[in-house]
Parts: sequence; structure tokens; C-alpha cells
Amino acid sequence: MLKNIIPFVVVLLILTTSFLAMGQDESDADGVGGGGPYVGWLSLNLSDLNAVLEQNDYAPFPEGMLVFGGNGSGGMLEGIRFGGGGAGGDVSTRKGDKLAKLEIGYGGLAINWGVVHGDRYDVAVGAVIGGGKVQLDLVANRPTSFEEAVSTPSNTLLTRDFFMLQPQASVGVALLPWLSVRVTGSYLLTLPDSWKQGDTSLLGPPASFNGWAVHVQFEFGGQDIDEEDDIDS
Repeated sequence: MLKNIIPFVVVLLILTTSFLAMGQDESDADGVGGGGPYVGWLSLNLSDLNAVLEQNDYAPFPEGMLVFGGNGSGGMLEGIRFGGGGAGGDVSTRKGDKLAKLEIGYGGLAINWGVVHGDRYDVAVGAVIGGGKVQLDLVANRPTSFEEAVSTPSNTLLTRDFFMLQPQASVGVALLPWLSVRVTGSYLLTLPDSWKQGDTSLLGPPASFNGWAVHVQFEFGGQDIDEEDDIDS
């Protein structure tokens, strides 16, 4: 899942850097741009899903997981910023021979607004609009041979696509002129949908994959302050 997100983020960083450069050529406003990788924690409400798993002798999932991803953006220090990014993670459990694994990946277009900034920090609020996918892999027992795996398959693979809206707020602190650390808090909102096994739709918990998230990012880039502003100040 992450291998599909990384190329998207790389292309995004190139586009947002170009956007910032073009914007600064046409405007005297102070700008900011950059991007980079991040690590975060996503807390999901999986109680309904866990109840069904436990009824069928699977171990429950913890209601939180590490996620890895990246994003980039460009725009005004105090004003509109455009960008995007994506992230993904997984969690797995085991009880006897029964294995369960849940994977999630999501990403989209980010629209943020710089609300305040100083010489070494800035604060922004906004949202990410996009989509994602969840995959649930259940293994009832492990075969002892290839022939057994083919003749009596014990693996169930369910997927769910979703639309997402992720309101967020972030604070960036500059360590160097070209490197910052940005901490972002957000809430993942997804539309309810059914699971799919191949072409078959299956209703099942949870109704949605909503939850709080926080991530810490190393952001490569920086502020582009108009020199006249520095002189006036």
C-alpha cells in the first residue's frame, strides 16, 4: 500500500514547489513551500469490528496504529496554500492459528490557510479531501502444503474504498532555513460503505473508519520573505 503512496508524494512535491516558484514571480506576498516524509499515529474506533472478530475466535485489533507517509504544499505564509499527500499503515493480531490483518491507505488534495507566522514558526488550518482503501485479511488456519492451500483455501480477503475529509491544524518550527519540523493534528472522516469480496458487496462493521490522527513531519523547504517587508520592519 505504501509503495503506491510514495510515487504520488514525490510527484506532488515537484508540483507544489513549482507552484510556489510561479506564485512568487507574480506576487510580492510572503510565501512558503516544501514537503517531506512523516510518521504518525491513527486512532480508529474498531469496537464493532472487534466484537465480530472475537465472536469468531480471532484476536481483536488495537484501536490505533502507526502510519507512514508524506505531503507537500505551497502558497502564502498568511493565506491560501495548496498541496496534498498520503499515508498508510497496518495492524495485525494472532490467536492460535488464526491471523487477522487490517491495512489502510488514504490521501488527497490539501487546502490550508496560513493564519499566523513568525521568524521561525507558522500556524495553518485546513483540510485534506480525497479517498482511501481498507483491506481486511483473515486466515483461519495455515496450510502445510501448496496442494492443501489450493484445495482447501482458508483465507478471506475483504476490501473497502472510501471518500475522506480530514480537517487539520498544524504548527511548523524552522530548525534551519531549509528544514522545519511540523506537527499536525487531524480528524479522519470517511463515508459509510460496504465491504467487497471480489464483485460481491457485504454489509459489515465498522460503519466508517473515523478517528483522530497526529503526525510529525520533517519538512524540506522554507519561507520566501519579500525583502522590502524586512526593510520596512
